[in-house]
Amino acid sequence: MVLFLLLASAIVLAWNRWFERVPTSVTLLFFSIVLVYQASTLFTDRVDVPGGLAAAVYPWKAADHPQVRANTGIVPTQLVPWTRVARDSIVAGEWPLWNRDSAAGSPLLANQQTAIFHPFTLAGVFALSIGKAFTLSACLRLFTLLFFTFTFLRGLPVTIEAAIFGAVAYTFCTFHIVWLLFPLGLATMMLPVALTGAQQVFAHPRVASFLLLTIGLAASVLGGHPESAFWVWVVTAAYVAFNGMRSAKAIWLAPSAFIAAAALTAFVWMPTVALLPHISRTTLMRSEVTNPPNHNLGPEWTEILIAPNLLGTPQTATWRGPSTHHGAILEDYGEMASGYAGLITIALAVYAVLFVRRKEAWFFGTLAVLTFLTIAEVPGWREFLRLIPIAGLTLHQRLRVVWILGIVGLATLALDAAPLRRNVTRVLVGLSCVVVVVIYVIAKRAAPAACVLLLFAMAAAFGFAAMPRPALATAVALIELLAVTWR
Repeated sequence: MVLFLLLASAIVLAWNRWFERVPTSVTLLFFSIVLVYQASTLFTDRVDVPGGLAAAVYPWKAADHPQVRANTGIVPTQLVPWTRVARDSIVAGEWPLWNRDSAAGSPLLANQQTAIFHPFTLAGVFALSIGKAFTLSACLRLFTLLFFTFTFLRGLPVTIEAAIFGAVAYTFCTFHIVWLLFPLGLATMMLPVALTGAQQVFAHPRVASFLLLTIGLAASVLGGHPESAFWVWVVTAAYVAFNGMRSAKAIWLAPSAFIAAAALTAFVWMPTVALLPHISRTTLMRSEVTNPPNHNLGPEWTEILIAPNLLGTPQTATWRGPSTHHGAILEDYGEMASGYAGLITIALAVYAVLFVRRKEAWFFGTLAVLTFLTIAEVPGWREFLRLIPIAGLTLHQRLRVVWILGIVGLATLALDAAPLRRNVTRVLVGLSCVVVVVIYVIAKRAAPAACVLLLFAMAAAFGFAAMPRPALATAVALIELLAVTWR
């Protein structure tokens, strides 16, 4: 806990020294949220690694242990031991290039997933046990998401209250919680840092802004999941292009940050790029036979965007998967259910589309529309994506994090809009759209959980309409997201 507080405080102090100061009350709020959420591992000898899952694999599987259900099986079986091997190699004075302890040996640094050179890994892996190092990393990831999503949204600009709402909704969305311990999550969690850096390059084109953008982009690559880092770079580049070059310095400062980040992380991404023509993913994704233009996905692939537990959960042993399948698409809970940021967030996003007239709404709305077209595999759009060299090799369903960014951005702009607090009619119009969609989902699935979802949506519609302050929206969104993603 002490190490987390020191490192997170260093992030805050560095920001407050070089950029617009974040109010102490907001910082303390974010500290409190992380401390409470991570209390079971921060204040005890427990760790965030789900060690009980070992009972489901050999040799422990042969022992008489109760089965532990979760969606994080590769954390204790791959990520933790690989990180331990990488750490031991560095301690022995060697580069962590090769894993001698995996069968007859296997690449270690080139597989990237240890993320051994990411600052959040380095922060604890040499000072703490591996389990506690993962706990420290999880705490730093959550705090970084909260803090830099707030700074990014605040710089749009929006009110402090609206920015807090956006930070909470984005941090505790299903994507970031499901993938909290994974390299995939570590890479995408750097997106708010990169976006804030890009924003500062335009607002204050100077060395500090350049370094922040460079750090955000480089940290996404060091996160250990190259395809996720690729999309972080694409979204950040899109934001740079959307804002245009507002000053002579920004004309060269933003591209220079991309070049610097690429150079600093070349030792990580160059082996992957070199291997692309030879790996099975490339063969699979480029083949019209194994990866046809139309996967014939059913409606639940998009319905789950507003009802993440509609098909059950691994923890309750109720996950039944979608009715339509394809070998080129992963379809477990983490892949499908990771596109949800709360009903109130969706409702506010609908309101923003209908009534908010700001330039930033076009950016967030475009993100939401394009990612929805991707997730729904709309004919024509998917074929276009496949033509883009690297984009065509990625698993497009994982773009749900970009969908969430678009939805949260729109919702934040809506909450910031002054008419929202006095025009009850407009609010109810937006919320009614959400209720209609939820009713459609219930009619299609008729699940008990969906009935509870409907009741919540209706209660939120009338409760939110009379809401005097955005703080209530933040509290309701946080409570709902914690309930949806708990354990």
